[in-house]
Amino acid sequence: MLNQTETKMLAQITIANLFGKEYFKTHIENACQSYPDEQYDDVEYEYFLGFEADEENNLWTVFARVLVNRETNECIFLDYKTPDGKRMENPIKPIRFA
Repeated sequence: MLNQTETKMLAQITIANLFGKEYFKTHIENACQSYPDEQYDDVEYEYFLGFEADEENNLWTVFARVLVNRETNECIFLDYKTPDGKRMENPIKPIRFA
């Protein structure tokens, strides 16, 4: 089973593949990240990366939320909006502030 660091890296690779590796590399440093605390040891972890926001309206304009199964190494997008503005159709778990 993946540890938390491996899970986070797998989620980031999955997001980079969708958003483009160059975009990911140039924006990851200032991105807002959210993932479970080390005290949690669930089989599935949700991971969120917010890259760009409309701060005036409190909306994420570029983001991704993925679910990683630590046993199977499967990553599933729950919701996203890519740098070109494409929003996931029928997101599994929509972001309220997007």
